[in-house]
Amino acid sequence: MPPMRRWPGHSFESAILAAVVAACTVLAAWLRLHGLADQVVLDDEWHALAKLMSASYREIAVSFGQADHSIPLTLLDKALAATIGLDEWRLRGLQVAFGTALVPFAAWLAWRVTDDRPAAALLALTLAASPFLVLYSRIARPYAITTFLVCAVLALAWRWRSSPRVGLAAAACALGSLSAWLHPLTALYPATACLFIAIESLAASPDRAARMRRALALGIAMAAAMALPLLPPVLADFHSISGKAGTVHATLGTVARMLAIFSGVLPAALSVALVALAAAGAFLLQRRQPALGRYLLAIVVVPPAAVAIIGADWSSQGHTFARYVFPLQVVLLGWACFGAAQLARRLVPRHAEAAAWCGAVVLAVGYLAAAPTWRQVTRLGAWYSHIYWQYDFDPAYNRARTVFRQQPVPAFYRDLARLPPRSVLVVEAPFSFEAPYNPFAWFDDVGGQRAIAGLLGPLCTAGAREIPAHDPRFRFHSFVFLDDPAAVRAAGARYIALHLEQVDGHAFADAARCVDALSRRYGPPASRDARMATWDLAPR
Repeated sequence: MPPMRRWPGHSFESAILAAVVAACTVLAAWLRLHGLADQVVLDDEWHALAKLMSASYREIAVSFGQADHSIPLTLLDKALAATIGLDEWRLRGLQVAFGTALVPFAAWLAWRVTDDRPAAALLALTLAASPFLVLYSRIARPYAITTFLVCAVLALAWRWRSSPRVGLAAAACALGSLSAWLHPLTALYPATACLFIAIESLAASPDRAARMRRALALGIAMAAAMALPLLPPVLADFHSISGKAGTVHATLGTVARMLAIFSGVLPAALSVALVALAAAGAFLLQRRQPALGRYLLAIVVVPPAAVAIIGADWSSQGHTFARYVFPLQVVLLGWACFGAAQLARRLVPRHAEAAAWCGAVVLAVGYLAAAPTWRQVTRLGAWYSHIYWQYDFDPAYNRARTVFRQQPVPAFYRDLARLPPRSVLVVEAPFSFEAPYNPFAWFDDVGGQRAIAGLLGPLCTAGAREIPAHDPRFRFHSFVFLDDPAAVRAAGARYIALHLEQVDGHAFADAARCVDALSRRYGPPASRDARMATWDLAPR
């Protein structure tokens, strides 16, 4: 094979790479910010809200909680609520920032370790538009933050391996500590990096003893740093975290769905092709840089195996297992992009770099077309993060979608479907933050209109699981209290839809009382049947 040619030079390629990464970063920011204030705070996002409303700072700091709130995020949310107030932007701001920053950071890392600019550019695009990464950059959970931190720790540890400076070790330990505090399972990644470096040092010569001492020192420092913030909750609330282990275990089917979700594309054949590219990339990188190849292979194998053995809650489900091993996605996509660029060069060896860039462009366009990200962000609105859409983005494997679709759709939503899409706003009640008990995503999929959640607590329900009524700490735009007609109309609502059968999985005992209370404020219902009552707020 003729030697690969640089076309037309490093400086030109670097300029292209910089421009592409900048554009991908802008795209990433837009996908993570568009409609964020309209997206209802839902499901796992309520873990922190429930904890900060019921516990002091000290109680938060020493408890994992039954609903596993992230301790540092909950402390931050409580401080924000007590000072400037919480809304959708502030609740999710860090996730958006870190999820966006991962795009240029990972592209830079890929370029530094492979010197492959087309692969780095393609990685920036796939991370920007990955539906799984975009999802967790838009909801108030720690995964987008920890994925960035883990990538930084792994890069620092790899750099320390060849240049064992105290500053690098200190930075790695600090970031590893923060990541483990945000989510304890992420400690598996720094631990694997340290273990790899220690094992590798056993084969070193002639300075094996010195390298072993340094590797042992790094491992001890990392373990101490990660244990420090976790020790208080482990001592005070060990049963909460131990009770979540050993319940279920991942299977080969779980791994298959994880790989498909990480690939981020449909149909399934494209996911298989992307995983095959990742395998090719891993093999080619191993041949070019054996030590780095082994390091990444350890990162890909050891933490997921540990999570499978631990048997964390819900880890038999592909989506949940994937988020527990989230940093693996960056490696998988990095391998795929490297493999694609290398294969393009081998197909057109006389114009290797031009072929790699052309291949990257073709695959980037294909990825944007095959990934559901754009459609999800622009069309799903209030219920974007609902399990109806996100249990698995492939409908063939989305059990939640299948179950919800067994529920008959009220006639009101079929009437809404006759209106121009997204032309009216519907306030839906009663609100359940637990997505399995909340069918609104399914109904609005049929109706095709915009929606916000209506809160009934101060109006007609006792003990409703909602944010406190008119509490200045909470300034969410995706909720409106139905005891306040001015606020409802200010939100632009055309309809109020009150579902009469169930709330939180139980019979809606206060349904008749709520119909009467709403009728006193908004007039008689425009329609009513056994399942729901609706009010038309159009001016008369």
